[in-house]
Amino acid sequence: MHAIRADASECSESQFWVTFPAIRRNFEPTPPTARKFYNITEAASISSDCGLREKTVTISFRIGETAFKALQDEAKKNNISLNTLANQLFTAYADYDRFLQKFHMIKLSSPTFKRILNAASKEAITEVGRSAGASVPESFILAKMGEINQGNAVEYLRLMGTYANPFDYSQVALTGKGSITLTHDLGINGSLFLASYVESLFKNAGKSAKISQYENGITIEL
Repeated sequence: MHAIRADASECSESQFWVTFPAIRRNFEPTPPTARKFYNITEAASISSDCGLREKTVTISFRIGETAFKALQDEAKKNNISLNTLANQLFTAYADYDRFLQKFHMIKLSSPTFKRILNAASKEAITEVGRSAGASVPESFILAKMGEINQGNAVEYLRLMGTYANPFDYSQVALTGKGSITLTHDLGINGSLFLASYVESLFKNAGKSAKISQYENGITIEL
C-alpha cells in the first residue's frame, strides 16, 4: 500500500493550456483484466491559495499501475511529492474541471491558440471574446458560487488563471479600489480577446471595468 500525505507548501505550476468547447467523443476503456492496480491511502490537506490548511480527511482507493507510475514520474520531474501532485489534481477537478464538463471542453496549447487569433480579423476576435465572456463564465459562476457579482467574477478569473492557464493572474488591492493584471504570451490579439472577454464577464456581473491593453497583458481597474 502506498501512503500519500498532503503538503500545502508546494503549489501548482503552470501547465500552459487553454480550454475551449468541443464535441464529446467516446473511447473504449482498457479491459479491467489488463490492468494492475495499486491501493492508495491519502491524507488530504488542501488549500486553494496554498496558505491556510483545510481540515484533513483520509481515504483509500485503487489506481492502475500505468497511472501510478506516470504520477510518480511527474512528481519526480517537478521535484514535488507524490502526495502534493495528487492534491493538485484533486483540487483542480474539485475547484474547476468538474464545472466545465458539461461544456465539452478541450485543452489547446497556447501557441496554437495564438496562431488562431493571428489568423482572425480584429473585429472577429472582439466579437468572439464578447460572446465567450457572456456565456461560459455565467454558467460556471452560477454552478459553483450560486450568484453572479463582482467578487465571484474576480474569483472566476483567478480560477481560470490557475487551472486553465491562458494567463497569469495577479491582483493588487488599494483603498477603495483594486486592479487585476492578466499576463500572457498570446500577443496583442490575445489582449484584444481577453479585454473583450473580461468586459462581458463584468457586464453580466453588473459592474463596469476600465480595461487597459498591452502586447502581453491587460489591466482591469475595479
